[in-house]
Amino acid sequence: MKKILIILSVLALLIACAPMKITNFKECAAAGNPIMESYPRQCRADGKTFVEVIEEPVVPPKPIGGQRDEHGCLGPAGYSWDAEIGACIRTWELNENQRQAAKTAVAHIGQQEGLTVVDVLVARCLGCFTVELDRYQEQTKVELEDWKVKSVY
Repeated sequence: MKKILIILSVLALLIACAPMKITNFKECAAAGNPIMESYPRQCRADGKTFVEVIEEPVVPPKPIGGQRDEHGCLGPAGYSWDAEIGACIRTWELNENQRQAAKTAVAHIGQQEGLTVVDVLVARCLGCFTVELDRYQEQTKVELEDWKVKSVY
């Protein structure tokens, strides 16, 4: 009986002293390992790094410029509605050729609330442009060649 008690005691001691296999951030932190102050936090143990799982949804930041007008234009960022083009633009950024390229691009994809002409890049040939559009942080590029739509991506 004493032998059985001794064997059980030794087994209990071995089990208690056996190193715990760490498989995630919570176990790593609970074991007292160092936690890196990053986002998300990280914990390092046994040569491995475990990253904290953030369970709450991350809310994307509001766009710079704040409030939008009735057309979806970010007025505080300098954008205003241009009825001829059918999109939000910064009027001082576009010359006549760029305005025409923007109008052609918008006509091709269709007027939509919040559609903003972010940039009109002039290419190396006459009537060649890349019009960069944005609609609520969804970007589209329209390439024009000889004033006609060549591709949309």
